[in-house]
Amino acid sequence: MRVLWWSDAHVSDVPPVMRTEGYTEDIFLKIEEIAELCVSEKVDYSLFGGDFFNSKIASRVSHNLVNRSLRTLDKFPCPIIWIVGSHDVPYGRLDLLYKRPIGTLLRHPKVKYITDTLELSDKDINVRIFPVSDAYNNTTEEVVNALTAMKHARPLSWATGTGSYDIAMLHQPVVKDGSYPYPVIQSADLVGLSDMLLYGHMHNYVGEWELALDGHKTTFVNVGAISRGSLDEKTLSRVPMTLLFDVSKTESGSFRMTYKETPLKSAKPAEQVFRLAEKQESVDREADIEALLTSVKETGFAAFSSQAAVDRIKSLSYGEDESTADTTALMHFETVKTVAVEILEELGG
Repeated sequence: MRVLWWSDAHVSDVPPVMRTEGYTEDIFLKIEEIAELCVSEKVDYSLFGGDFFNSKIASRVSHNLVNRSLRTLDKFPCPIIWIVGSHDVPYGRLDLLYKRPIGTLLRHPKVKYITDTLELSDKDINVRIFPVSDAYNNTTEEVVNALTAMKHARPLSWATGTGSYDIAMLHQPVVKDGSYPYPVIQSADLVGLSDMLLYGHMHNYVGEWELALDGHKTTFVNVGAISRGSLDEKTLSRVPMTLLFDVSKTESGSFRMTYKETPLKSAKPAEQVFRLAEKQESVDREADIEALLTSVKETGFAAFSSQAAVDRIKSLSYGEDESTADTTALMHFETVKTVAVEILEELGG
């Protein structure tokens, strides 16, 4: 059984922050390439991990965008097994799905939106899929309870003894290890609830790894968002990709999983899809503000009036004819002045 996993398309009419004007076209090219991969690789099922749209606000998703999305899904030769992400509906309100643009896509004949165990069978290969859509980032306990319930809710419908390969599909903040400044689910807490766990939501590439605990073993997979995600060092250095895997059986009757990462050829270099110059200006501006803040904190205010310092900063000029000055540099200068005044007024108040 051949399966292709992809996640986090973040289709949008308007480019997200720091993305270029060609964003919408770039995303559709990648989804079309994924459909073509399903054809060329003779994929039986495509698995999608959530966040098809970028905005959860219905008024920001145009009818044209929905219609183009439907036409793109037409190109898939196989069923698309689908879970819902945090950007598809507000605040995890899965009861609102069919009142939002995502609901139109879920009615597409190629799409199979699942909320409970899905059983797939191909010759002697039996696969169960356990889905957990986003419900505004479920807690660890909620995810564990959901997967446990699906794993033990009912016996396999196939003949006794055939067994199955169990795949969990999540749109949740699962992490390999470590602490984060926001709630996350540690992969160690999910070991044994499925043979393989595919998760979206976390945009940066992690890869595939196995974790074994207390006699149980699970393969975890996250190959990142096909949309890349926000601009950072990891985003700049990776190519969006899908994961193609094949479930088969050995002569002894045990399941064997082989998989390969497939970088998307339609994905453009980072410098063509991100507004890198603007990002650098933002970084420089933040550095200037931080330096100013440090200087202000180290200044002894007993020696002079903070209001005098405010007046002095307000009187500063760019240093050349502003009518011919570089617009971006002038805006940078004025922003730093404004922040400096705000800091001094706060400290002097």
